[in-house]
Amino acid sequence: MQPWVGEMIEPGNQVKLKGKSKHGKNRIQRFGEDFWISEVRDRIHTTAHKNLPGPFLMVFSETGDSRWVALSDDPDFDIVSWTR
Repeated sequence: MQPWVGEMIEPGNQVKLKGKSKHGKNRIQRFGEDFWISEVRDRIHTTAHKNLPGPFLMVFSETGDSRWVALSDDPDFDIVSWTR
């Protein structure tokens, strides 16, 4: 488990993502690794995140990409760092 799980992750914080799957690596290559949190939810309804525990972060990049990322055990991304 990442050291920041359970700490205050809130809208406005910046996160750096690393691709795990082919899909995740392609997204990082296309949109970059720096994202900002716009929303935090305990549950979401997406196929990619089915059966994963929350919380989930809605993140967006400067290049216009946005996506949901599970704080832990996301199938496509690891959160490698975050800043307030």
